[in-house]
Amino acid sequence: MGESYQIRDQEMPYFLTFQVVGWADVFSRKDYKDFILENLTHCRKEKGLYLFGYVIMTNHIHLVVQ
Repeated sequence: MGESYQIRDQEMPYFLTFQVVGWADVFSRKDYKDFILENLTHCRKEKGLYLFGYVIMTNHIHLVVQ
C-alpha cells in the first residue's frame, strides 16, 4: 500500500471513496445498499467510527469518517 493511502491520524476526519471493480452498478440493488448501511451502522455502534456523511452511488461510495 502506498504511503499516500494510509490513515495516519485517527483524530482527523478523512474523505474516502470506494469503487466497484469495473464500475459495475451493484448499489442500484436494494440488498447491496442495505448491506453497506448495516455495516456502517455496526461500525458506528461497535467500532467507534464517526460517520459525518456518506453518498452511495450506483457504482461507488463516498464517506467522510473519523
